[in-house]
Amino acid sequence: MTREVKLNELTALLETATYPLSVATAQQEFDDVRLMYADGTGSDR
Repeated sequence: MTREVKLNELTALLETATYPLSVATAQQEFDDVRLMYADGTGSDR
């Protein structure tokens, strides 16, 4: 299931990670995130 995250909520989401953060861990933790812009469109891969 994809998590839709508003752009203004991105910082809070990233603060949940433990740093230093490897690329593999970042992919695992945030692979399901879709960034939503103010106009209602989302980031596409």
